[in-house]
Amino acid sequence: MEFMSYNDELGLANMLFKRVFDNIRISRTNAKGETSLLKVHCVFGQRSRILKNLENPSKRGNIKLPMIVINRNGF
Repeated sequence: MEFMSYNDELGLANMLFKRVFDNIRISRTNAKGETSLLKVHCVFGQRSRILKNLENPSKRGNIKLPMIVINRNGF
């Protein structure tokens, strides 16, 4: 029986998916009616790790919301 690993292809697919959604801009309207554009970062990682970094005051400056988190854990 031959074993085929597709980890390289899946890693490449993840990178391309991140590239599509990285640094997109969304518009936000405040209470005064002024609109501003926010840059949304896309990162690899588990959601729990990102939330724990936000709770930790020493690491809070490294992560800025809003963001998109990509996590590959199955098909």
